Amino acid sequence: MSAYTELLGAVAPVFIMLVIGWTMRRTGGLTPEADASILRLGVNVFYPALIADTILGNPALQQFRNVLLPAAAGAGTTLLGFGVALLGARALRLPKPHPAGTFAFATGLQNYGFIAIPLIGVLFGRGTLGVQFTFALGVELALWSAGIWLLSGHRTGTNWREMFTAPVIAIIVATAINYFIGDAWLPKFGRTAMNALGACSIPSQIILTGATLADVMRRVEPGRHLRPIIVANLLRMGLIPALIILVASLLPATPELRHVMVVQAAMPSAMVPVVLVKYYDGDTDLAAWIVTVTTALSLFTIPLWLRVGLWWMGG
Repeated sequence: MSAYTELLGAVAPVFIMLVIGWTMRRTGGLTPEADASILRLGVNVFYPALIADTILGNPALQQFRNVLLPAAAGAGTTLLGFGVALLGARALRLPKPHPAGTFAFATGLQNYGFIAIPLIGVLFGRGTLGVQFTFALGVELALWSAGIWLLSGHRTGTNWREMFTAPVIAIIVATAINYFIGDAWLPKFGRTAMNALGACSIPSQIILTGATLADVMRRVEPGRHLRPIIVANLLRMGLIPALIILVASLLPATPELRHVMVVQAAMPSAMVPVVLVKYYDGDTDLAAWIVTVTTALSLFTIPLWLRVGLWWMGG
């Protein structure tokens, strides 16, 4: 079996779950009325449990370099993505604040959660997955500062309290406990419960993502956004990954962080722009199609960028 085929096999389960969600929505098996409840359960229970189960007792996160530098790398690479995408919006001469802000936000923000997490777990294991969560802290910081600045038409006044979601709090608390105390205090039944709840996180949220993509494809026509969609894909799936891999090779990073950054470089656009763009009166159609098309193409581009990135890093 070739290396590409092996990487494609690691990616395929994610897309199988996306297809299940898409199919269930189109056949009426998963109704839009259920979305909010599934999302709240995932964000407030399943995902924090996965975070705690991964971080507590994780020896990789007892190295200081795997705590602070990944968060800085997460913020830095997200800002890099926003900057490149903003230049793309200017090249397209998109009107401000929208659709220029929508384009920059949706193109620049990679899927740092429910597609990246299972891939890292399969390819690199629990140690690297813990570093992924500290990386995500930096992404959240950039999202709620520079990202909201783009969406709001370059106005200040970000509500920083919105950044402290249940997953973010779980990352901070679990990382601090693991670094200073470890997990010897945790009873076996607590670990078993966290493991079981965390196992529900990825499938439930990826299936929900597939259902959301089905809604987007049903109601939105891509024709009037064809040029921005093409440019967004060239940037998100082409230029930005190359730049992130280059940055990763230059950082004094641990192997875990370099592996996280390779996976992050290969990611399509995140799903969250569709929700936030609507909240800030942006171009929801454009955001939805950027997310949809980059996600579809990533089935083929993720294995390619993983192979390139791992080769460039020396494995």
